[in-house]
Amino acid sequence: FYERALAMREQVYQETPNHPEIASTLNSLGNAWRALGDGRQAISFYERALAMREQVYQETPNHPDIASTLVGLGLAWRALGDARQAVSFLERALAIREQVYQETPNHPDIARTLNNLGIAWQNLGDGRQAISFYQRALAIREQVYHTVPNHPDIALTLNNLGMAWGDLGDARQAVSYLERALAIFEQVYQEAPNRPEIARTLIGLGIACKHLGDTRQAVSYYERALAIFEQVCQETPNHPDIARTLNNLGNAWLALVDGRKAVSFSQRALAIYEQVYHETPNHPEIASTLGNLGNAWQVLGNARQAVSYLERALAIYEQVYQKTPKHPEIASTLNNLGIAWRDLGDGRKAVSFSQRALAIYEQVYQKTPNHPEIARTLGNLGNAWQVLGDARQAVSFYQRALAIKEQVYHETPNHPEIATTLNNLGAAWRDLGDARQAVSFLERALAIREQVSNETPNHPEIARTLNNLGNAWKNLRDARKAVNFYQRALAIFEQVYHEMPNHPEIARTLNNLGNAWLALGEARQAISFYQRTLAIFEQAYHETPNHLEIARTLKNLGNAWQVLGDARKEVSYYERALAIFEQVYHETPNHLEIARTLNNLGTAWRDLGDARKAVSFLERALAIYEQAYQETPNHPDIASTLRNLGIIYEQNLSDYSKALEYYQKALAMQKALHEGENHAQIAQVLRDVGDAYKGLGQQEQALEYYQKAIQMQQALQ
Repeated sequence: FYERALAMREQVYQETPNHPEIASTLNSLGNAWRALGDGRQAISFYERALAMREQVYQETPNHPDIASTLVGLGLAWRALGDARQAVSFLERALAIREQVYQETPNHPDIARTLNNLGIAWQNLGDGRQAISFYQRALAIREQVYHTVPNHPDIALTLNNLGMAWGDLGDARQAVSYLERALAIFEQVYQEAPNRPEIARTLIGLGIACKHLGDTRQAVSYYERALAIFEQVCQETPNHPDIARTLNNLGNAWLALVDGRKAVSFSQRALAIYEQVYHETPNHPEIASTLGNLGNAWQVLGNARQAVSYLERALAIYEQVYQKTPKHPEIASTLNNLGIAWRDLGDGRKAVSFSQRALAIYEQVYQKTPNHPEIARTLGNLGNAWQVLGDARQAVSFYQRALAIKEQVYHETPNHPEIATTLNNLGAAWRDLGDARQAVSFLERALAIREQVSNETPNHPEIARTLNNLGNAWKNLRDARKAVNFYQRALAIFEQVYHEMPNHPEIARTLNNLGNAWLALGEARQAISFYQRTLAIFEQAYHETPNHLEIARTLKNLGNAWQVLGDARKEVSYYERALAIFEQVYHETPNHLEIARTLNNLGTAWRDLGDARKAVSFLERALAIYEQAYQETPNHPDIASTLRNLGIIYEQNLSDYSKALEYYQKALAMQKALHEGENHAQIAQVLRDVGDAYKGLGQQEQALEYYQKAIQMQQALQ
């Protein structure tokens, strides 16, 4: 209709082509294309309308019609993901409207523009600036509608304030504003409660509850919103609002680690979007849903499937934002791809994707360098370096992330994001062997988690931190204390997931308890926990039986049977674990999980008396370690394998020359690792070298190394 109107008006006003009526129709076409989700087409019409209006009103440049078109351009650019450009147009519109309405500054049009500026700044990640604009908009609207305080425009602004506070990590403040918005909407629309405005506020409350850790409540809000949208859109069931709500439900079930439900909701959302946007298949909503599916498959342990969906999402985003390639959505997808490759054990690819994401975020947020997305990406880089075995590099990235988060959330220092980074630092320091430092960071993380979740003490994040503290205390050889932390974590998880007893989080905690009891020498007790763990994982991942969590549990069962001296059972479990690892990492065969399992098999075959088979497995393990750690060639895993090979050549094959060769390599590496300081592991290998010299009949050299070992042990006491 607008196109027919435009053709008529251009015909009517062909002698005055810069006519207000033509500009008005162009503006309406821009609005229509924007409503259809085609921002580029919308901008094309808005630009023509703006050029015409600036020509028509050149003597009165502060004209409401010009401001209206500038607002349209701002909204279109925001929809295309260019929030900076959006801010630029909206600020110009605001300046005009403030000039036009200088005698009535509390004008609804000014409030609308302030509201839109708030949204744009929120998209730029500047929640504080967004709140400032929303509060100005709210003040005007409360003044304008002071005789009707339950007004939809007031509720809309309260809703936006709630979302902005949520982005700043203050979910309690978010809930406060959103509940006020919901109360107004429900009052206004009490005779027609199935209103989109109510549904959108319910979604906001769901998001806030999810951030507070009450994901079940979030699901409840999302389900109410979905029921409303399905009622409102019953004649157009393939509606974007329904798809968005399905996506939110998928994300909530993902947070509850129910990957199957997450996939189901996201697939329903994808089917709707592909129907809605069948003429524009490279649409951001489709890409977003593909990303959600990738994340869901990752939770299900199928990182390959995750990569497939994420790559499709990335391809769409790169097409959509080809004119603005430094776009947050592209960076976010790169980040998720990095996480997926990390889970596949390819730390190098993980680092590569995260570095690309970081470069984009640093460009996008160059004016706000202390941005949460930059901090999260630094955290992902830390995780990737941890997978590569470089915990020092990981600590460096985590510390940078922590510095940004402490700056961003300085007004809310007990923020979950800060706790997450403290948690990561604890894990990295544990990997570096400094369990005391690990405990220090983890205790700080726990204190924050308990403060944030004081109204929901059975919170999954508290349980996860308790699990990590258990790991640190186990490293400090206080397995009793570790058991205490694990039991507290288990109690929380069993409460949180009481409707899903076969939940991976429960299984992981049972696994940790198995590790602690094994450290206490209670191998039978450990096996009991490991078997419960295995049963849950096999149930949880019955559709993906070649799952890493299953393989790791089988490996732990092998370790327990080793303590009990049953090498046959030990080999059986290790072989099952190895088969899964080799299947999972078939594209990255030089993977540390494979190497460690080969190492275990080597030790087991030695215990069974087959030294040649033992050497074969250990040499395969050594080759992988040397490949994996080529940038950090002095690594504890390599040193340990060299020593194990030396032991077999000395004690089982009586090849003392070969044993000496391996022991000396192990000794040089241990000295490099401990920078010449006295250490129990160096003393141990000094004694091994002495044993090899003794076997060769070189008593003088043997005595020399034995004396060095004794002196070092005495110095350590």
